[in-house]
Amino acid sequence: MAHFAPESRQPLIVVEDDPFPRILQVVLDPTVTRERTDAFIDFFAHTADFPAWCDSVRAAVGTMYPATVVTVKTQEELRAKLPGCCSSRTSPSPRTLPPSRAPTH
Repeated sequence: MAHFAPESRQPLIVVEDDPFPRILQVVLDPTVTRERTDAFIDFFAHTADFPAWCDSVRAAVGTMYPATVVTVKTQEELRAKLPGCCSSRTSPSPRTLPPSRAPTH
């Protein structure tokens, strides 16, 4: 099931509000704040040309860029943002997975 941002045909990506998953916002979401982008540029300054790396990732991901990337803090927020889906951090079970993705064994 594809999910798109409201009022858009951009992919909607929902991630945990944690430092490392936030990199997806910087790489894939053109509406990310300058403050967040600058923080990642500073964090990676010692290892790579971060803006060039972002450009190379964007070129490689095809239709995943641009995307709307939303962060959530709880499972409830996740479920509200992506109805009908489950989180990889929950234990998959037939009652938490959409019928087409429920285990058959």
